[in-house]
Amino acid sequence: MVNASPADGTFSMDFAMHDGVAADWARSVQPGDTIDATVQGSSFTFPHPAPRRIWLVGDPASIPAVNSLLDERQRVAAGAAPVTAWLEYQHDADTSLEVRTSDSDVVTWIPRKRDGAALVEEVCGALTADTVSVSEDFFWIACEASSTRAIVKHLRKELGVDKHRIDALGYWRV
Repeated sequence: MVNASPADGTFSMDFAMHDGVAADWARSVQPGDTIDATVQGSSFTFPHPAPRRIWLVGDPASIPAVNSLLDERQRVAAGAAPVTAWLEYQHDADTSLEVRTSDSDVVTWIPRKRDGAALVEEVCGALTADTVSVSEDFFWIACEASSTRAIVKHLRKELGVDKHRIDALGYWRV
């Protein structure tokens, strides 16, 4: 997670400590060390008019983007559009990551099981014709690629959600 303060010229960065280049660097970094990095921008624009509800699916890798979406909702829609979120986690410490929700939001942490099948089953079981408004709700999905595809397929094929009401990105692959 990156929390930038452009006015101060500083930022803080949290790392998911698993195997990988960024985590390896974080384990051994010393003050003054540098790293080549890129910033993956986002083209997210808050829907207008504001949706009735935002349905969000993510994991620790997507929490910076989740927080950007939540911040934009606060800025643009003054807290309108409550969020129902499912966040998949692999390590117990993942559930302590900051998610900038409001009082009207509901966040459920789902342990990663069966290569993401538990998340897909939980989300698709909750997103039904009785719970969502395909014409008024917005769906944001950013998790492991096959889980993202399965959830989007459920939204499009089973519920008939228009592709313009879905913002989806497979952040990583198993």
